[in-house]
Amino acid sequence: VLRRKALVKAAREMGATVIATAHTLDDVVQTYLLNLLKGEGNIKPVGLRRESGSAIPRIAPFRLTPQREVALYAYLEKIPFQVRTCPYTHTSMRDKVREFLNWYSAKHPGSLYAFLNNFERMLDVLSKTVPEKRCEICGEPSSRRICRACEIELAIRRELGLDLEESEGLKREADIRGEEQ
Repeated sequence: VLRRKALVKAAREMGATVIATAHTLDDVVQTYLLNLLKGEGNIKPVGLRRESGSAIPRIAPFRLTPQREVALYAYLEKIPFQVRTCPYTHTSMRDKVREFLNWYSAKHPGSLYAFLNNFERMLDVLSKTVPEKRCEICGEPSSRRICRACEIELAIRRELGLDLEESEGLKREADIRGEEQ
């Protein structure tokens, strides 16, 4: 959540018009399945965001490429990439979903593509019925009144005993964005 907010902030500071991520087919399917399992109400297409207003669109050029193929290409072309994973990954829900999808796709080749195609067909229909919302604090697209990143920032401020009025800086950022539109 905070990594995504940092990416958007850095992109704005650089004057970027799009954010490209290295998400693979595996990542995209994991994200959709996680959102489904968590009961996320406003699921958006992963790596295909064509945001309106002041939001910076995101693309994922490798979204149709399996992770193993991306890793193999990087290895063969001697492109450096990180192999180590976070030591806490094994406790995450995403890790369980990843294990399941790896097991299932090994037994049923092509299943990740099938899941992606079917899920995005459903999203196409659903996206026409769900209006786009924006976070009241930062102005970024969100399915909630206050996005999770701003919620975390406010909780940290409360925990540290910082004056919540200082968080008005977050609101000022949203006001500036509103004036730009």
